[in-house]
Amino acid sequence: MTASPRSPHHARQRLCLPELALSGLVPADLCDEELAMIAVFVTFEYDESFDHKRILGVAENAKGAFAGMPGLRLKAFTIDDVNRRARNVYLWYSEEKARAFFTPELAQRIAKFYGVAPRIEFAEVATLVDNAPARAA
Repeated sequence: MTASPRSPHHARQRLCLPELALSGLVPADLCDEELAMIAVFVTFEYDESFDHKRILGVAENAKGAFAGMPGLRLKAFTIDDVNRRARNVYLWYSEEKARAFFTPELAQRIAKFYGVAPRIEFAEVATLVDNAPARAA
């Protein structure tokens, strides 16, 4: 697993949209809290064993395990047919949660699903642009 140096200028992102606090669905103080975010890139490089359908199946079967996971803001499963690789992108609210999740044991388990060992890299989120529309209450 690769670690990137921590910068004292980590991006600080609001935990939720102000509209949620105004709706009463989320406590206002939670929305006021700003957190440093970290991205994790998990890459699977294939040779002739690349199988788009298998990777898609792994993603479909695994996505439920990440719904509502504490500390995880989002996860994207990606497939790159041209370069024969799969890459999963995670965005975590804290480096502590991210590093606690990505243990050597987890790396071994997911290698069995994907058929190749993953390369796991941590990166500072400099800033985040979120174009998702605000959800109606």
